[in-house]
Amino acid sequence: MLDEAASSESSDAIARKKELLMQRLQQRRPAKQSKSGTDQAKLREEELTEVLNRAREQAESGVVDEETVKTLESFLSLEGCGWSAKRIQSALELLRKAGVGANSEGPQKSTFSFSISKKRNNSGSSGGTPKTTPAVPSESTSFIQKVSSDNAISLADLTGETRVVTGKDGNDVKLKEIRNCRLSFTFRPSTVHIQGLYDSNLVFLPVKTSILMHDCLRSQIFATAQQLRIHTSNELRLHVGVRAAVIIESCTNIRMAPYR
Repeated sequence: MLDEAASSESSDAIARKKELLMQRLQQRRPAKQSKSGTDQAKLREEELTEVLNRAREQAESGVVDEETVKTLESFLSLEGCGWSAKRIQSALELLRKAGVGANSEGPQKSTFSFSISKKRNNSGSSGGTPKTTPAVPSESTSFIQKVSSDNAISLADLTGETRVVTGKDGNDVKLKEIRNCRLSFTFRPSTVHIQGLYDSNLVFLPVKTSILMHDCLRSQIFATAQQLRIHTSNELRLHVGVRAAVIIESCTNIRMAPYR
């Protein structure tokens, strides 16, 4: 009888040990998975820090690489909001100031990397461009020429382009029929009017008054403004900060997140 009791206790002890071992193994598995996710987040943070340091160096030297701006915009579209997004926006602001300083040093300096000529025909002036691009200047210097007439920078009928658009604080922005584009504006607009925006990504510095949007689809916008009006648009993701009113009419699937 004593032998049977001892054997039973031994079996129970072995069973308890097995159960404890299984519990420990199950606890370790999610820990390893979370560690993998932490490693990915750490790698992404290191990449972002490297790009931010490069942007700071370029801002100090006054020679800005367009690839750096594109990379920062990509990180901004992923971050959305929060501390990292604020760091990215500050870096873009530094690059904007560096671009304005480079333009003010002399007439049409070709060393300024914000020039849009790489994406268009390599023409020396705004006249005589082979392609028919009404109201769409091919270089940042031609933006200034257009502003002198109506104080507005107008872009129309663009498809599949990535641009860094330069101008002066207080210029209006007019966009029409923009498809599959990534546009970053390095100045503070007075008013932004968008009609026909499709599958695109727009990044603005703070807008003084209003952003007006009509007939827009599957696009993402980063901006702050006094007022935001959206009409007949669908599937938009807006990272915005609005100081007064947001007006949305005849729209569906409009998602909004804070702009920080």
